[in-house]
Amino acid sequence: MHRFLSFWRMVQSARRCPTPPFRTNTTSKQRVVVRPHALKRHVACNLLVVNQSIDKERRNMQKRDIFLPGSGDFCAQIGACDATEVGEYLFISGQGGVDWTDNVRLLPTFEAQTRKTWENIKVALDAAGYRAEHIVQVLMMIVHTDDSEGTFSAKSVKIFEIKSEVLPEAIPTGTTIGVTDLALPGLLVEIQVVAIR
Repeated sequence: MHRFLSFWRMVQSARRCPTPPFRTNTTSKQRVVVRPHALKRHVACNLLVVNQSIDKERRNMQKRDIFLPGSGDFCAQIGACDATEVGEYLFISGQGGVDWTDNVRLLPTFEAQTRKTWENIKVALDAAGYRAEHIVQVLMMIVHTDDSEGTFSAKSVKIFEIKSEVLPEAIPTGTTIGVTDLALPGLLVEIQVVAIR
């Protein structure tokens, strides 16, 4: 009980946030002298401030799920959402060239799918109240085939060209990887996004 009371008094005095627990001697060597009791109060004060900041952050870190118009049934079947906002972060699931409003129609070409993918990302951003300049990172997955629509490298460049048309303010970091298949048959590109407000 004595230790608890001693700690409680220290916490109470720490709320006044004392000056740092050290002083510098004015000798030529400029030694730092630490005062143990002041150090305890200073540490306790800083711990209180840090804990209060952490509690405030936790209150602000509520999770909110976001669905694109028309995607709700599909997302419910697989147990996922199109985007999740947590605090100031927005995590957008891998989006593809799917028109959710037209009976879940997959667009036919790489370019059409890429454009629709960026448009879906824009819809998710708007639904969450974010803007294109909030995008900080993108992960782009391309089905790795060299075909009439171009090589893997040409498709990578095309993704950024279309992004510049649909979301010109977005200047994120990006990674492009080649894959053999994606979640839906016929899906040629999928883009995952992280945004911070």
